Amino acid sequence: MLEIRDLHISFGDKHVIRGFSTSIPNGKIGVLLGRSGSGKSTILKMITGMLNPDYGEILVDGINIVGTPISKRGLGFVPQHQLLFPGLNVFENLAYGLKSQKWGREEIKRRVSEIAELVGVDHLLRRHPRNLSGGERQRVALGRALATYPKILLMDEPFSSLDESERKKLALVFRQIQQELGITSVHVTHSSQEAALLSDKIVVLENGVVVQEGNYREVRRFPKSKTVAKLMGIPNILENESQEIIKAWKLEPKGEEEKFFQVNPWELKRGNMGIECKVIAVTEGIAFLYTDGNFLSMIDDSGLNVGQKIKVERHPEKEEIGKVSQMQSRVGKF
Repeated sequence: MLEIRDLHISFGDKHVIRGFSTSIPNGKIGVLLGRSGSGKSTILKMITGMLNPDYGEILVDGINIVGTPISKRGLGFVPQHQLLFPGLNVFENLAYGLKSQKWGREEIKRRVSEIAELVGVDHLLRRHPRNLSGGERQRVALGRALATYPKILLMDEPFSSLDESERKKLALVFRQIQQELGITSVHVTHSSQEAALLSDKIVVLENGVVVQEGNYREVRRFPKSKTVAKLMGIPNILENESQEIIKAWKLEPKGEEEKFFQVNPWELKRGNMGIECKVIAVTEGIAFLYTDGNFLSMIDDSGLNVGQKIKVERHPEKEEIGKVSQMQSRVGKF
């Protein structure tokens, strides 16, 4: 189990992490979700030992590892950029940590063979990193981190440099491997879709502070603030909280700590009354609208044209299981 208690760090007079606390149970994935600059990677660096906190505790299986040398912490780390050794082939990259721990030659061969098969690079062992695709390099980086039987696996936006299809595929490969091994993991990302695929627990960060945590479904259904709602990819959050829109569409405020207004894309319909909106873009089955300082999306197959002005009404519907993720993938964060 990984437990972090009241972690603080400052750079000069800037407080970067302020009282960060969370816990990740054994065999689970905790996702740190936040914008760039929110403190996600800084927390990961403190766990690895690359940075020392000003104060606070980092406990692995109940033992505080703050001050413990990096090599003694029993952690695996997959950085954002794979950082493979260019002069070493795949076998040698996978074996690097094992050699550092002075494993025997036959033990190294056996372990590298196991790991290469696990991450799907057993056919690439004699290739060098320059001859691998981005996805293949990331698999090697993951295998290298797992080879030494780490207690905790740390991953710093490892899929961010990959295209969307490869990113999703690698995320699912990692999830399968993580569940097979039962390894406790911390994954840093700014992507709500990665969080949905990977997380057992989400910790949402803003300016070095935890603003919400819980499982994916509860955080997405009940975001405590507009910031959390945006990070979770919830569409149609009103930036300009027009009273005309709020009244016409009978919107209720959401959020415990910061009130905001939002409308689901599938609730918006063309009508004879409602709010006048201008169509600014159309894709298959989705219309993107602008009205009174707000950019909105609406599910619509009626053949709208860019520049057209329409009246839009809201027809509340009970949320169906699976509809949220389906709409998120189609509409995104518009």
